[in-house]
This record gives sequence, C-alpha cells and structure tokens, in this order.
Amino acid sequence: MIFSFLTPTEINLALIFVVCFASSLGMPGGDIWLVSSGALADKFTSIFPIIIVGFFAAILGDLTAYFLASRFSPVIYSILRKHPVFKRNEASVKVRLEKSEFFLVFISRFLLTGLGAIVSYISGFTRLNKKKFIVAAIIGDILYASLYTMLGFFFKEVWTDLTSLINEILFVIIILVLIYFIVKYLRYVKSKKNSDALNYIKFKQKLARQ
Repeated sequence: MIFSFLTPTEINLALIFVVCFASSLGMPGGDIWLVSSGALADKFTSIFPIIIVGFFAAILGDLTAYFLASRFSPVIYSILRKHPVFKRNEASVKVRLEKSEFFLVFISRFLLTGLGAIVSYISGFTRLNKKKFIVAAIIGDILYASLYTMLGFFFKEVWTDLTSLINEILFVIIILVLIYFIVKYLRYVKSKKNSDALNYIKFKQKLARQ
C-alpha cells in the first residue's frame, strides 16, 4: 500500500487539509468534512489537530486566492466569469465590500462560506488592503475550523443519524433511477419490436401486391 505508513488519523488530517484548502479556492465541502471529522473524534482532545489543520489549510487557501487574483487578474477573472455562481454573486459582493470590507471578509470565512472564495478573489481584484484582508481571514478561519469541528463533536449523534438518513435516501434514489432506466429500456425494446413487426407486415403486403 502506498500510504501504509500513515495511520487513519494522519490520512484524515491530510484529507482535511486538501479539502479545506480547495474549499477556500471555491470547491464546496470543507465545512461538511470538518463536521464529519469532529463527529468521528473519540475524545475532546482529538479535535484540536483537526482544528489546527483545518485553520492552516483555510488561511493558506484564502491567501492563495487573494494573491492569485491580485497578481494574475485578467487570467483568473476570465476563468471565474465562466462559472455561474461567480457571475451571479460578483456585483453584490463588490457592493458589500465597498460598504464593509473587513466585516465581509471576516463573516464569509465561517458563516457565509458559499461566498468565501468569491470574496477572496474579488478582494484580490480590487486590491483590498492586504493587512486588513489577512487579519479578517485569520480571525474568521479560526472560527471556521473551531465552529464546524466542535459542531460535529458535540452533536455527533445527530450527525450520525443525519448521515444514515442521507445514505438511505441516496439508496432509494439510486433504486428509483435504476427502475426508471430499466422501464425506459423495456419500453424502447417493446416499441422497437412493434415497429419491426409493423415494417415486416408492410413488406409482406407490398410483396403480395407485386
């Protein structure tokens, strides 16, 4: 095994880093992964490595998004404009940044997480004060990593029940989708047979007229 030298805890911490870093760049899932990791922690002290790794991954991702946007504005902007989520929120984020730069960067780290990456990129595009962005991001990311990890730890029973329910719902959906395609395929085969039979009858009738 390639990762046989790593313990399950170390593998999970590595995955937390990757997912939280990617979430700061725009891929969803970091908060859910932190909640899941917190729910899997067997004791309170086990959540501290999760919080630390989640924080460093998030702040590194935020700074990466900010500096990429500030250094390579035309390229990054042309890429982001192709995504509907960015296009839909760009104007409103710019307006909010003009009104309250520090607060929006801060609150989008842990509460409005869906806007976090967009705020980081636009902060870079508009050359938002670097120190102001970093301080707001650090405070917000500390809350982000702590809040979601502890949420999973203290409500692990609820989270376990919820994930079980989601798995059951997904299983039902998969079964229904399979049934749908099976029925659709059977109807297609039946209609093809009827069509072939009808064509054969027409062919026989044509031969009889000749």
